[in-house]
Amino acid sequence: IQIYPNPARSQVNIELFGYSNAQYMLFNTMGQLILNQRIHKSTKLDISTIPSGMYYLRVADDINSITKSLIISKQ
Repeated sequence: IQIYPNPARSQVNIELFGYSNAQYMLFNTMGQLILNQRIHKSTKLDISTIPSGMYYLRVADDINSITKSLIISKQ
């Protein structure tokens, strides 16, 4: 899985390698779900309305999951 740019301002690109039909979930540091959506190979995640801070992006399919930290910086 490739997630870029990080830190991000208004958009994050998610590219899947080895995952075919997955779902992403974006959580804040308190564990609250902010966004989620199904994806196939790649997507552009609009984060322009999400406040600056540290978040966790989890991508999962029926078998595997991976969580990466994501910094949103509006500066």
